[in-house]
This record gives sequence, structure tokens and C-alpha cells, in this order.
Amino acid sequence: MTELASSPRHRILETSSRLFYEHGYHVTGINQIISEAKVAKASFYQHFPSKQQLAQTYIDNAITAWADRVEDKIYNHIDPTERLLALFIALEKWVMSSEYHGCWFLNISVEFRDSPKLTASVRNHKDHVRQLILKLIEEIKIKSSIAEIEDIANTTYLLYEGGLISSLVHRDVWPIQAARKAVRTLIG
Repeated sequence: MTELASSPRHRILETSSRLFYEHGYHVTGINQIISEAKVAKASFYQHFPSKQQLAQTYIDNAITAWADRVEDKIYNHIDPTERLLALFIALEKWVMSSEYHGCWFLNISVEFRDSPKLTASVRNHKDHVRQLILKLIEEIKIKSSIAEIEDIANTTYLLYEGGLISSLVHRDVWPIQAARKAVRTLIG
């Protein structure tokens, strides 16, 4: 274990990320984080003056983790259509894992409806996903107008998000598989 990995800040982030994702922000208390991270209360507040600041760091780290998990898998493919569909395949693999408790960003967004900064971070990430989908669709070179390509990208984004949410509700991957099939039909 590296010194960075064993640092109090790292243990706080790792522990709070796990607890926020598994149980939710509001259910997870600071004392629980301190206890499970095995840090002193003073150390916690030295690194994170507030629980909300810790939540912002959680969102920032989740954005990086999403990019690492998904974007790498996309760009392993040469074919542009396979790149787009890889987005859904990566989502399906994540949903099949025992660690899946829904979308990090939607979960925290629901808990922070009244926090403009946190909801802006979530919105920015979702806009990034939408722009990534648009870029992937543009690479496919569909013979359509710019407006039609944007419509296809928006529909694909909605299918992605719908698959993400429905897979949690149904505790199954069929919504993502159906979304991927619909996207394949949509792009021709």
C-alpha cells in the first residue's frame, strides 16, 4: 500500500465514497465515516471542513472513475459504431456487478436537489456524457443533417439514461440491452 493510499484523506474519501454510494449521503454520518476510515475527527475536518464539501469531492472522483471505466472501453474499439455500443456494454457490465447501486450522479442529485453547486456538477457530467455520445455518432458518419444527428444523439442519450435507471428498478440488464438494440436500429 502506498503512503498516498494509506493517508487519512485517502481513507476518508474511499470510505465515504463507498458509504455514500451504498447507503446514501443523508444516511451516512460523519462519525460513521471517521470510525470506518480509522481517522481522528480533527483529521477529518482538516481535510473536509464540511460534509457537503466531502460530497463535492465524491462527485468529482465519481466523474473521474466513470471516465476511467467507460471511456477507456469505448476507445478500445476502432469501428465507430462499436465505440458507441461499447458505452452500453460497459454500462451492462457495471449493472451486472454486485457493486451496482444505481447511478452515482443521479443518486447524489436526488439527495442534493437544493444544492446548486452539486447539482451543477452532476448536470455538467451528464452534459459531458451527452456530448460524448454526439461525438461518437458524428464519427459514424451517418448521412443525415446536423439537426438529425443531434436528434439521434439526444435520443441515444435518453436511451442510455433510461437503461441506467430501469436496470436499477428491474435489477436486470434487459433495459440496457433493449436500449443498445434500439440505438443500433436508430443509427442504421
